[in-house]
Amino acid sequence: RGAGMYISGSSGLGKSLTARHVLATLRAKHGAATATAGTGVVVRTAILNAFQLREPGALYRAALAELFGVDAEKGADVRALLRRRLVGESDAAAAGSSGGGGAEAGKATQRPRRGAKEAKAGGEEGCDEMAVLVLDELDQLLGTQRGVKQEVLYSMFEWAALPQSRLVLIGVANALDLTER
Repeated sequence: RGAGMYISGSSGLGKSLTARHVLATLRAKHGAATATAGTGVVVRTAILNAFQLREPGALYRAALAELFGVDAEKGADVRALLRRRLVGESDAAAAGSSGGGGAEAGKATQRPRRGAKEAKAGGEEGCDEMAVLVLDELDQLLGTQRGVKQEVLYSMFEWAALPQSRLVLIGVANALDLTER
């Protein structure tokens, strides 16, 4: 049920504004991280600006905090924590490893969401949980350290494409040739 979308175009065309409008519409319809009566769907939304992230891996930590209100402890495997929330499995389980699927990826602290009733980690019983993440300035993740930055970008879009994914990823960039880089 997850999906990925890439929006590109010249500066000033309204790409980010359009993505923000989509999130505002979702929030109005489903509320902020609250199961809507009748639909049984928890929709979590967040907008992250890649230009503001100091390092590529900071995307995982920022997404975990903004979407789920979780602050991971220093040294925690935030990539694995986020993947578990968005896809429902750890990297080790996805790779077919028998020993690492249930291993603790690190400790995290749940913090209350501002003005929202918090749903349980995997969605409330009887509810589906989706996360809609807008990643603005996506082309910033393809700067000078391409290997690490590309890995983060590829991971996020890969997670959105998995059959059991709960992630809808909307990437926004000025680069018209991002897919060729």
